[in-house]
Amino acid sequence: MEDFLNSYDLTEVAFIHRMSLYHAVMDYFSDIKRLKDYQPIERVYEIKIKAYETYWLLRRKPLQLLSQMEDDKLMYINEKFLLVRLASFMLGDMMTVPLVGDRGKAFKNYLDTLYYYLKFRRCDPQAIELMLLAFEAGKLM
Repeated sequence: MEDFLNSYDLTEVAFIHRMSLYHAVMDYFSDIKRLKDYQPIERVYEIKIKAYETYWLLRRKPLQLLSQMEDDKLMYINEKFLLVRLASFMLGDMMTVPLVGDRGKAFKNYLDTLYYYLKFRRCDPQAIELMLLAFEAGKLM
């Protein structure tokens, strides 16, 4: 989160609310523990981890604005952070490869839809997991 704030030059207008972040982390670990207790699994796979992390960070909204802004472009700062985080996760090693042409356009459309979903739709960890799995399936195609 600090890297996000620094790289987008937001340190003067936003901060990390430590207690909200703490609660998001605790809620995440509680959910993962419940999953592991319910299902006989030893390790949770990476997509499920990212989905639950995203869900709880979205719910707790640890990125806060220092003051009310007249410009509402930062109103969805948590959703923007999570979008950047998910895009980085989805691209993985491909982050250094420029996406151009139809592939670049398709990925941008996917990100726009994902951002809209994070902002305006009710999402749970399972829905986020499905979005990430769908992206992985799309990469194979």
